[in-house]
Amino acid sequence: MAQATSRRGTAELAVASRTMVGKATKHLRRAGVIPANIYGHKEASIAVQIDTHTFDRLRREHGLRSIIALRLPGEKGTQTVLVRHIQYDPLSGKILHVDFSRVSMEEYCTFWRHSRLGVRLRIFLSLLMSICRP
Repeated sequence: MAQATSRRGTAELAVASRTMVGKATKHLRRAGVIPANIYGHKEASIAVQIDTHTFDRLRREHGLRSIIALRLPGEKGTQTVLVRHIQYDPLSGKILHVDFSRVSMEEYCTFWRHSRLGVRLRIFLSLLMSICRP
């Protein structure tokens, strides 16, 4: 179904289109498939599915902050994306859903990621500034 390859520093992943939405996606997860969405860059959102083992291998080899080229069946070329969000099961830790954000290789883009440490540091600094004011 899905294959992960690497070429010129970009990871490439083959995905399949998905017709199951909503609660029916739990049947996909049982079959070893991760539901995902591709959205952004002024194009319509696409529901896709990824093989669990292939995505795990891609994640271990290339990480989650690199650009991924997604190959959709029946389409020419690939779509360049970044992993925007991964939803995990709180009990088992398994991946429930992946959101991909389209990127253009000709444009500059910035993604902000909030971390708990950054939020705590910001709160601490604002408290410190309010205490130290005369």
